Parts: sequence; C-alpha cells; structure tokens
Amino acid sequence: MSAFLGPIHYRMFEKARSVDGLARRIAAYADAQGWTEGHAAALDASNPRLEGEITDHIDLSQIHASLDALVHDSEAALAAACAPLAGHIDEVCAYARTLGAQAAESDGATADADVKQIWQLVDGHWLDGMPCDGFVTVTGGEPDAVSWTINLAPHTAAGYERLRTAWTAGYLDVVDVQLESFGNGAYRMAKAA
Repeated sequence: MSAFLGPIHYRMFEKARSVDGLARRIAAYADAQGWTEGHAAALDASNPRLEGEITDHIDLSQIHASLDALVHDSEAALAAACAPLAGHIDEVCAYARTLGAQAAESDGATADADVKQIWQLVDGHWLDGMPCDGFVTVTGGEPDAVSWTINLAPHTAAGYERLRTAWTAGYLDVVDVQLESFGNGAYRMAKAA
C-alpha cells in the first residue's frame, strides 16, 4: 500500500468528483424539469458533496480505504440521484449526452487526438471501483479503436448502463469518434470513417 499520494490517487479522486458532480447535476435537472421537488437538496443532505482537495478527504495512513470510501460515496450519490427518475430515463439520458459533450469541451478534447488518449479522457470521468477491483477491462488491440467491458454489478444507479452510454456518446460526438454499445457493459470506440 502507498504511504504517499501519487498520480493514481489524484486520478481516482477526480473520477469520484466527476461522478459526484454528475449526480448533483441530474438531481438539479430533475427539480428544474418538475419531475421532483427538493431532490437536489435532499441529495445534498443524504449524500454530502465531494468538495475541496484530495487532502481534505484522505487519511494518509489509510489511503486505499479513504479512496474506496470516496468511490462508494460517489456511486451512492449517483444511485440516489437516479432513484426517483426511472420514469424519465430517456430524458435523463438525453441530458447526460449533453453533459458528456460539455465535458469533452471542458477537457479540450479534439478530433485530432489519438483514440487511446480519448479513452483515457472518457475513463477519467467514471468510476469502476478501485483499480485493483478490475471492474473495467480494456480488450482488443486495434490501432484506431478501443474496446472495453465494464462489470455493471457494482453500479447501482437506476438506468446506469444507459446513462453512461449516453454520456459517453455525447463526449465522443465532440471528437468525431463512434461509440458501439453491445449491452452488458461491452463497448467499442473508433475514429469515424
């Protein structure tokens, strides 16, 4: 186990912050659409926001356990945000697609980037447990494509696979990369022909 914070710890913190932020935006959107009332405030009360710096959240004597707790808390916030929205999954996914496109623009992602670099950017926004859990596996060896599978079991948010697919599609639209979703957490991204 690490005794100091390294790049992987900062990456995991940013991934947790991204998922937590997605949860907040979905809850606020649900309130704005009139599907819920007070959902964003209730989410904040039940699942405190992940704010501040990594050092505000990490016990250096227990880095792995601290990060694991942040992963769990962010996934729980997303699940809580999505729980009352099952009847609006199509609209939530359309909104998630917009958020994915905004994330690509915020990241400065461009169509001239290598598809593997784009994969790293997309992956930087999503949690799949801790790296040692092996919940995401990159497969295949195509030079202009990335294929991967996600273990969906740890992701408890209602409509999670559809939500993540929509967000990723929005991100990839910005960089002219095509997304194929094969269901059951299997994906492939490739440069548009």
